[in-house]
Amino acid sequence: MNIRQLIDEEIDKLEEDELLELYEIVKKFSRPKTNNSLLSNLMQIQIEGPVDFAAWFT
Repeated sequence: MNIRQLIDEEIDKLEEDELLELYEIVKKFSRPKTNNSLLSNLMQIQIEGPVDFAAWFT
């Protein structure tokens, strides 16, 4: 028996109101994952300037 079959068996045991609650959980779980780490946010910053930023101050 695979995992999908096991999940289906458990879902079949739920009452209607429990199905609604499970549906909300599944919707949140299935949303695309976003990587909100500081490093990933910093990597998206694009700036314009000389290769050597010290050149700006001379």
